[in-house]
Amino acid sequence: MPDAWEEASISILSIQVRAALLTLAMQDRRLIELAYFQGWTQSEIAQEYSIPLGTVKARMRLGLLHLKQALAHVGVTELIFSSN
Repeated sequence: MPDAWEEASISILSIQVRAALLTLAMQDRRLIELAYFQGWTQSEIAQEYSIPLGTVKARMRLGLLHLKQALAHVGVTELIFSSN
């Protein structure tokens, strides 16, 4: 049987992450959503949107940094951020 406290914690964390995503620039948010929620690779994103791969990598790095800062602002510091 699932732990109700753990499920509630995951639900709250999900809400916090989604809210933090909304603070990002639209182009950065879209790249992160494609990579982390849709499962696209950075190469696939670059090819689909005709963006140089280096630009995709730079935008994602900057976007993740801003996301981490937004989450830290609301007290979320235990997530691990990694790139595809």
